[in-house]
Amino acid sequence: MELNNYERELKYLLNPNSDLTFKEIKNAFSKASYALIETRDKKKQEIYYDDPYYTIIKRGDVLRGSTHFNADGTFSHFMYKKNVSHCNTPYVSKYEIGSDQFKTVQDFFISLNLPYNISDLIPVLCAEVIRKTAVFEKGNHKILVSYDNVKYSQNQTCVYEKMLEAEDWTTPYTLKAASNPFDRHLLETNEFLLKNFSLSLTHDSKPYRGITLLNLL
Repeated sequence: MELNNYERELKYLLNPNSDLTFKEIKNAFSKASYALIETRDKKKQEIYYDDPYYTIIKRGDVLRGSTHFNADGTFSHFMYKKNVSHCNTPYVSKYEIGSDQFKTVQDFFISLNLPYNISDLIPVLCAEVIRKTAVFEKGNHKILVSYDNVKYSQNQTCVYEKMLEAEDWTTPYTLKAASNPFDRHLLETNEFLLKNFSLSLTHDSKPYRGITLLNLL
C-alpha cells in the first residue's frame, strides 16, 4: 500500500456525556437531502511517534503506525500527515503519505525527506479507535462522516473521547483537491452539523488531543 493524498476534514468534539448516536447523525443527513452511499464499521489501533519534546505533534503534523482490524483481514502501515491548514477555514488540510513497505518507523520517517530530522523517535501515545462511517453524496460532492470512540493511553493511564469527522470524499486517495480551492460543500456541511447538533469544532489532531487530555504537554 502506497498512499499520497490531500485531505480536507472537519473535526468536532462531542461532550463526554453526549448520548448522540451515529444513527441520529445519519438520519439528519438523509433528511437534509444527502444521499447515503455506504456505511462501514471499523476498528483500529494507532501508535503515534515523536521525540520527547513532541516536536511533530506541536507542528500540527502526525506520524503514526496504524493497524486496521477489518472483516476481510488485518493490515498495518505507517503514515505521515503534514499540516497545511489555513486559520480562516473551519476544516483542516493535510498532505498524507502512507506506506506498508517499511519495517521500522525510523526508516519510513527518513524516506520522507522532511526539512527537519529526528533521530530519537519514540512511541508517545496509543489510540484505540472504534469507528462508524458513512459516505454521503450531495450534488457533485461526497462527504465521509466518521463517528469515533477513542481511547488514548500512555503507560497505564488512559482517557476516552468521542469525535465526529466529516471529510471531503469527492476525490479520495489523490492530490486533486490540492489544486481545487472549491470548498462550499465543506462549509455547508459545517453549518449543517453545528446547527443540528451540540458539537465543538476543533483543528486539533488526535495525538494532540490525547497528550493534552493526559496532561503530557
